[in-house]
Amino acid sequence: MPSMRLHRQILPLFLMVLSPVILVTKAVADTLPVLECASEPSQRVERTLAVKRLPIVRAIVIKGEPVFDPSRETLGDEILAGLNRLHWQTRESVIRPQLLFEVGSTLSPAALAESARLLRSRPYLMEASIKVRNPCESEVDVEVTTHDAWSLTPRLA
Repeated sequence: MPSMRLHRQILPLFLMVLSPVILVTKAVADTLPVLECASEPSQRVERTLAVKRLPIVRAIVIKGEPVFDPSRETLGDEILAGLNRLHWQTRESVIRPQLLFEVGSTLSPAALAESARLLRSRPYLMEASIKVRNPCESEVDVEVTTHDAWSLTPRLA
């Protein structure tokens, strides 16, 4: 009987300690599908976290998207194009230090997920995504795409 009482007290504590670890691992696995390489490049199979060996970052390409999409055809195209010209695009020198990986380092799925989360948390960015090009090679190219927020937003004091 006393061992049963002790078991009822320890098990909930044990689950409370393990729950965050399980949730974080599952969140990383859900957000970062990793491609498993097949014998032919056209036969790629998508699996989650099936990494045999972590690749090395060969290059980091940072693309900044304008505030208003120029490809969208709407009534005020000229106005939106003018507003895009007024906006100061976020520079690569601002984005690069916030990445948790660099050229020549080993690339982990956790570093990709956390870097994307950090970029999305910045008030001057509306959206940020990180994609890995050529994931089946030992050296990969990482593409970081950011979508700026409008910089001339009026604020109330």
